[in-house]
Amino acid sequence: MKGLKVVLWILAILCLLCFLGVIFPWSWTSKIASIWGYGDIAGFQGLLKYAARVGFAACGLIGIFFLILVLNPLKYGPMLSLAGLGLLLLGLVSLVWGIFYTFPLWIWLCDVLFCFIFGVLILYFKEKAA
Repeated sequence: MKGLKVVLWILAILCLLCFLGVIFPWSWTSKIASIWGYGDIAGFQGLLKYAARVGFAACGLIGIFFLILVLNPLKYGPMLSLAGLGLLLLGLVSLVWGIFYTFPLWIWLCDVLFCFIFGVLILYFKEKAA
């Protein structure tokens, strides 16, 4: 149970940090994105900026979901499975689109490994605790 809570805390904190992307000035977001190799997003206009901010907010809301799971993981058994399987699916989507768009390997591989590792850990610790 302790391992499961540690994994959920890590995910909650990392996802909650995405709320910062909603309030940061776009120039900061652009600089951070260029460090990660996403190119020049400073020129994003209207809909692209909107989509990015909504994406940050959605990721932050997922952080709240993980935070709720941390409080009593076994109380939310099916939701815990959803969290693990959802991360595995997100890893698969990252893998497919990372390859499709021919991004540099290190960019999408980090996302894929993160999702796969944490998804498997959630499912493993859930079974172990049950």
